[in-house]
Amino acid sequence: MTKTSEIKKITECNIHGKLNDLCNKWLIWLGNEKHYSKHTISSYYNDLVNFFKFLDVYNNTQLTVEIINNITINDIRAWLAHLKNQGYTTSSAARYLASLRSFFSYLNKYENIDNKSAINVKIRKINKPLPKTIDEINTKAAIDEALNLNTDYWIRLRNYAIMMLIYGCGLRISEALSLTKNNINTDFITVIGKGSKSRSIPILPEVIKAIENYEKHCPYNIENNKEIFKGKQGRKLNASSVQKHMCTIRKSLNLPEFITPHTFRHGFATHLLTNGADLRSIQELLGHKNLSTTQIYTKIDQKRVFDVYSKTHPRSN
Repeated sequence: MTKTSEIKKITECNIHGKLNDLCNKWLIWLGNEKHYSKHTISSYYNDLVNFFKFLDVYNNTQLTVEIINNITINDIRAWLAHLKNQGYTTSSAARYLASLRSFFSYLNKYENIDNKSAINVKIRKINKPLPKTIDEINTKAAIDEALNLNTDYWIRLRNYAIMMLIYGCGLRISEALSLTKNNINTDFITVIGKGSKSRSIPILPEVIKAIENYEKHCPYNIENNKEIFKGKQGRKLNASSVQKHMCTIRKSLNLPEFITPHTFRHGFATHLLTNGADLRSIQELLGHKNLSTTQIYTKIDQKRVFDVYSKTHPRSN
């Protein structure tokens, strides 16, 4: 799971070999048992390295399993204070702490290291900002603009199909780009989401038509078990290419800077809620593990209603 260069980076923290082995076993566990993506595992790894580098200076001695076993809440608070002094935000510190908690939870469960200091440390609750969304008029305009980009015709059709898919089914961009022919039937698509969990989502006829039109003009063969969306060289399309085209669309229509492909997933949820869909259904469609994650869209809808009220009520000024 880890690269040699990554293992060397841990070693540079003056870490004992046995602890190094535990770190790499944890990384493998994150992939094999928790089914985290490579990107998430890399982030967790970097967070742990940051903690070890702090301990390296803080203790001025080689890091061993025994030292980790005796880490106290005050040690972790000192690290969090260090992060704050380095200019890290509260949300960043919370993410670092979540990585450390995962590491210690693994040690507690599988390595007989009974230290719950990281689990017991509290951090100030963060009020998450509301997701940025896009109204229905600008959604349609942005999707249609994909067909007007100055690029090959099949690429325009591809970009249009991707945006239709993200908005029409509420997909993450990674889910859309991983879709294969085998994942699509007449009425539903099967999506592999976070944690390798699959879910079925209804698909609109307009979305299927957009995908079929792209396939018809794509110069590359699209196998049933391979990703549908191809890059210019015929390989799997990467997210950065879609982001780049979205940036062009945004500038062309003079849309806000925050609008990205993921904004259309937020738009999918918000527009369904506005038009009467229930939260449980939206939760299943989005693939959220907890309903509380989906409930944030109710706040967006409430804000929209308040804004309309403030702008239109004759006594609001």
